[in-house]
Amino acid sequence: MDEVEKPVLDFAQGKKQLVQAGKRDWRELAMVILECERGRLWKGEASSFSAWLKRFADQLGIQIANLWRYRRAAKAAFVFWGEQGQRRIYKIMDIPEGISPESIEILEKISRAAPAYLVKSLAARLFDKEVPIRELRAIWKQFKPALQGDARGRGKVAPSLSRVEGKRRGALFEKLAADALSQ
Repeated sequence: MDEVEKPVLDFAQGKKQLVQAGKRDWRELAMVILECERGRLWKGEASSFSAWLKRFADQLGIQIANLWRYRRAAKAAFVFWGEQGQRRIYKIMDIPEGISPESIEILEKISRAAPAYLVKSLAARLFDKEVPIRELRAIWKQFKPALQGDARGRGKVAPSLSRVEGKRRGALFEKLAADALSQ
């Protein structure tokens, strides 16, 4: 068998097994999605990656938005815990079981506005499953007003506070600290 054909066949077989399985782990689905995107394996099945993802969602009987979330969460996990992060994950299945893609996605949003030390602490606590999602949501609710706009739609860049906006970030942090101390 040609070396090029084998990964494609392995991918197709793995995808087929996931579609047929009843209960699925989001990390397994993310692995298939990223492998398909990275290897451009969708080209044999659809006109675009988005079309392939839609078809895959239909085969699985889930909303396409869930598959996009799994993709975003897996990519963010590698930022927080992979090569550049504080923990070492080498593959998607190294993300501890029980960490939801929504939690990782919220942490990614927080990282665009919060000080690096806070993000690092939250990432460590999330990896150790010591931060509940309600706490992440509450923290995000505090930082969200600092970011203007959203990143919905193709080609849009997620808003974030840059170093140039340091005064605005500092003022926000002071407000958060004052709010925390007053509780």
